[in-house]
Amino acid sequence: MEKTYRAVEITKPGTFHLVERPVVAPGEGQVRIRVEACGVCHSDAGTVEGQLPGVVYPRVPGHEAIGRIEEVGRGVPTWQVGQRVGVGFFGGEDGTCETCRRGDTAYCQNPIITGVTSDGGYAEVMIAEARALALIPDELKSEDAAPLVCAGITTFNALRNAGRASVAPTARVQARKVKPRGCISFRSADLGSWDAESARYVCEIFISFSLVIIVFS
Repeated sequence: MEKTYRAVEITKPGTFHLVERPVVAPGEGQVRIRVEACGVCHSDAGTVEGQLPGVVYPRVPGHEAIGRIEEVGRGVPTWQVGQRVGVGFFGGEDGTCETCRRGDTAYCQNPIITGVTSDGGYAEVMIAEARALALIPDELKSEDAAPLVCAGITTFNALRNAGRASVAPTARVQARKVKPRGCISFRSADLGSWDAESARYVCEIFISFSLVIIVFS
């Protein structure tokens, strides 16, 4: 096993450095990932430019990371070395604050935020909380899967939460994609019969296009 890895770290707002770091073992409840791809999200600017509270430098940005587990820490029974996983913006919850105890872990008062409070995927290796991982299917290339753990989840949650709220299962939904030159195309589907073809179309939006608008009709 290599003893060091390369990473792009921010040493102070606006300053990038390519550095060599020692490879360390994952802690309890964590895994070490050999990164294969990491998307670049506008939210990374919060770390790069010092716009977010709680950023301690040096920090490695990147919260759209895909890679393979190369070591599993203690207390991680559900993940194995060699599995390909994704790590998004939400890197884990404390499980003890008021919102976590209500079941609203996305609103944890003391969250781990990938690339903000913990080092992210602008590196060859990263440490991640096992509870924050998503298994990546073999059919998706790592570079295609990377945006899905951020932009993909954002729009998936919009669809899911709309279904939970006032939108009927028979409502029509349109996923629109805007190309760089402004051309627009869309796909409609019933929420109650969301099929693999429609889901694949939505995935293609995040892989190839920069803006997604979800409207209901």
